Order: sequence, then C-alpha cells, then structure tokens
Amino acid sequence: MVKTLYFLHFFKFNYHDKKTHFYYFSVLFCSSDLNAQCTVHEFTDDGIGFVTTFPGFTIGQTFQACESGEVTSITFKHDDTQILPGTHEFRIAAITAPPTALISGPVYQTFDASGNPEILTITLNPPFAVTAGNDYAFELTAGSDSRLNILIYNDLPDDYPNGFLYVNALGSFDTTNQLVDMDFEVVISPAANPAAAEVPTVGEWGLLILALLFMTLGTLYLVQPNVEERIGK
Repeated sequence: MVKTLYFLHFFKFNYHDKKTHFYYFSVLFCSSDLNAQCTVHEFTDDGIGFVTTFPGFTIGQTFQACESGEVTSITFKHDDTQILPGTHEFRIAAITAPPTALISGPVYQTFDASGNPEILTITLNPPFAVTAGNDYAFELTAGSDSRLNILIYNDLPDDYPNGFLYVNALGSFDTTNQLVDMDFEVVISPAANPAAAEVPTVGEWGLLILALLFMTLGTLYLVQPNVEERIGK
C-alpha cells in the first residue's frame, strides 16, 4: 500500500476591538492507494531457441513478485509446426529458490495450444495472490497427446537475475542451467478484494492524535471570542 497523509490548515481573521485576531487549527487526512499494476520480465518474442517438452514433460520458470497483488496473466511463446493441437497443464506456486522438485498438488488450470507458432497468454482464473519480493514459479506440462516447444531467452548478461528456467524430463529434475529463462511475462495487478484493512503504524497513530489535538485546541480558540462577547454584553 502507498499511504498519503494530507494536512489541511484553516485560518480565520477576525476584527475585534480594532484588533486582528488569528485562529488556527489543523485536520489530518490519511488515504491508502492500491499498488499499481506491474510486469515481471516483459515478453520480447526475441529468444535464442526453444525447449521441447514431450507428453508428460514439464518446463518451469521461477520469478520474484514485483508488487503485492495477484498474478492475472502469464505470456510465453509456443512454436512448433509439426505437432498436433493439444491441451496442457499449468501450475503456479510459491517456492524457495532454487526449487528442488516440481510443484505438487492439483493442476491450477489447463490451456490449449495449436500446432502453429503462437504467443500464448494464460489468464489465471482465479488470479493467484503474491507478495512483493517473494519467489514463485509457474510450470507448463505437455498433454498426453501432444508436446510443447517453448521459446527461451539467454540470460546473459544477466537479463533477469531473479529467476531461471528448469525442466523435468524422464524423471530427472534439472535446475543446473540458471543462465536461461523462458521468454515470458507475468502481469501482477492490485488485489480486487483486500483480505483486511491495513492497520496504521505507531507513527501514523501519533500523527492522527496530534492532528486531533490541534483541531480540538483550534476549535476552543475559535469559540472563545464569541463566549467573551456574550459575557461582556
């Protein structure tokens, strides 16, 4: 969250007994703005080659969340003119980098790929919640009747230092080539329904109390001249 504190100051000039009286009080407003949308590693469509996954094989990519929010879409390129159209599996999860095994648990959702070169964007349903700076991974597993041919990107000179590509084929989990990434893009958007309102910090509570104190004192000063006038009459 990006918090903004606003101070609003009021001034009153009053002519009383040919003298200028100056009254002052202050009000504090605090607002919270949702994080803006961010993108992890923009898709370029300019890779160096492809990694092929045969039926049941998996290719994965690790990344760090650039903001707290929800992953709403992931983009990559599938390029193979010699395969049949197929339905494939997609998984995503929080990890401890580097991962030592495939993501466990059920399939997050499936996606379809044609037998032609195409840029694929998986729109996550539901979106996947992430926390800024934490490590995550997504995986693509080729369906039983087809295969995937995924565009990769040479990570030299350290194009994306916060993640890397890994593969699992024939029972072998391989993370040794950490200088290669998918040519991918992860879009993180603000959470649509935050789980809970954010609690003010100690410093923010101090500013709120101070503003209320100023407002109370200012109100008393504003009221005082009217009281004195009435008593004088």
